[in-house]
Amino acid sequence: MEKTLRNQFASVQDGTWKEDGCFFFYDWFCKDSSLERKAKSLIPKVQYLVEKMGIDPDTHYFFLKNNCPMSSPLYDSFSICDTEGNVKVWAAPNYTPKGTAQVYTAAQGFMEPWIEENNWREIKNKVA
Repeated sequence: MEKTLRNQFASVQDGTWKEDGCFFFYDWFCKDSSLERKAKSLIPKVQYLVEKMGIDPDTHYFFLKNNCPMSSPLYDSFSICDTEGNVKVWAAPNYTPKGTAQVYTAAQGFMEPWIEENNWREIKNKVA
């Protein structure tokens, strides 16, 4: 099966996304037993941005990451990539080092956040 947003979201709906045990995580530093819970929190956020930003679900895919910075606690992020593997959107719903929610885009050059708010609810209000 081709890795696309459409196929990934369908696998969440039908339950087959659980088969590999990684739950779309590319890299993680947390306990394996935490991945499903974290994915269930992140995937609706991916879906929201895909819908609101008009990202083509047939030409993009996503992956999740649990990040381990040197000087702050773990935090989760997700990337939305084109089918060639180029990251188009990177988001951290709770970017621990700064205590904010952030979304970066390739269109902005990833130099500064496209949106940065206190929490994901505020991001949703801005992108709505």
